[in-house]
Amino acid sequence: MSNKNISIFTLSFIFSTSVFANDTVSSFDQWFSAGNVHGAMKSYYFVQTFDKDGSHDSQIWANGGNITFNTGKFNGFELGGEFQGSYINSINDKDAKTAGNMDADGAILSESYLKYTLGNTIFKGGRQHFSSPFVANSGSRLIKESFEMYQIRNHSLVNTEISAGYVSKYQTRTDKSYYADNDFVDFEKKEQVVQVNFMTLAIAVCGLPR
Repeated sequence: MSNKNISIFTLSFIFSTSVFANDTVSSFDQWFSAGNVHGAMKSYYFVQTFDKDGSHDSQIWANGGNITFNTGKFNGFELGGEFQGSYINSINDKDAKTAGNMDADGAILSESYLKYTLGNTIFKGGRQHFSSPFVANSGSRLIKESFEMYQIRNHSLVNTEISAGYVSKYQTRTDKSYYADNDFVDFEKKEQVVQVNFMTLAIAVCGLPR
């Protein structure tokens, strides 16, 4: 039996600025000026040690972050986007233990979506972060996963949300994932995003605020 010890040190700085913080606006000019910008700078130091003979310990230090912009709401419409980036300052990983989770060197447009609200119904389509009992992205490493998907949600029923969605693409943490269906973008060449076609349908009783 072999043992693996993992040590993670993280440091982050979060910033945010807004004018009216996603207020409903009455003109196209105000659509962008009423939006907000926020983001974070992150530093991850990741060390793995192994007891098994022939296995090499690994170490990686990655720095980066994200910047996100959301418009205000104009006639029910909103736009949003997010860039994420990662730079490898130091790596010692002979066995490529961090290839699928930390070893990302480049940038990616992780969110680019249109959102429309009509009464108690919300539609959101494009690249986006998403979490549900069936499908969820992980944010436990420097690059947060995301999906290209289309979803619709309704909370007309008291304390109940009904949602349905279609996921077509999946963005992972790096471009060297261990999983056969987990391609990220190729930072050094063209974008390569896996096709993951499936439907999600959920009915959640979750005490929604009214």
